[in-house]
Amino acid sequence: MIHYSIDDFINAFLDLSENNYHSIWEQPTFARFKELHDTYGMSFSGYAFLRNDRGSLQQVPAKYAEEFKEASEWLKFGFHGIENATNYGSKKFPSPDAIDDYETAKADYGQVITELLRITGSEASIDRCPRIHYYAGTLADCRGFKDAKCGITGLISAEDDRECYYLDAEAHTQLNRSNYYHDGNLQLDFYRTSIRLENVATLAELEEMLQALDKSKPCLIFTHEKFLQEEEMWEKFVLCGKVLG
Repeated sequence: MIHYSIDDFINAFLDLSENNYHSIWEQPTFARFKELHDTYGMSFSGYAFLRNDRGSLQQVPAKYAEEFKEASEWLKFGFHGIENATNYGSKKFPSPDAIDDYETAKADYGQVITELLRITGSEASIDRCPRIHYYAGTLADCRGFKDAKCGITGLISAEDDRECYYLDAEAHTQLNRSNYYHDGNLQLDFYRTSIRLENVATLAELEEMLQALDKSKPCLIFTHEKFLQEEEMWEKFVLCGKVLG
């Protein structure tokens, strides 16, 4: 499995609300996704905030829903958090304001998914195995995410060795060894991130990393939306397409 995703995803949606595009494929980010999909068969997921300093998903029109439906096999969206300051109990970045509450987490997840469903018009467009902001989620939070509408079926963990979500050290040992872990109690699947693209210095280094990936295990590659402003990031995605298909 080769999986590409974008964290902190919202600005491409907001651009749709600010410009009268005839098609989503006129919007620069979505156009580049489609080009990569058409050329290399790549699929993408955008893990979305509800809001940022620029605006909210609530202002994004639903008029492009049919196009999102048509692309739902390869272009999906999922929950990332309410906003950049949201913290569901990160072990690496502890916060006194961290959320550890079933009902709050369930409501937050529901807010974002409600808007994504309205914008895309279909549950087929929802990625139910997202990456949560800061790789954070206490057991209570993750139960809330799971029990919400279009609730999570799994989560993506970090590219490094930090402990993520509510998992203990033994679970992380298994996850880091096989790139996969199943929590039989909560019935959630966990997948380890393989490569964080903005942390790779050169295309040559990236090619070496891609060639070394064990294709028999899940291979998850991601970046953050702000880096899509850099042409070098798109060159990295092209290289991924050429090496991995």
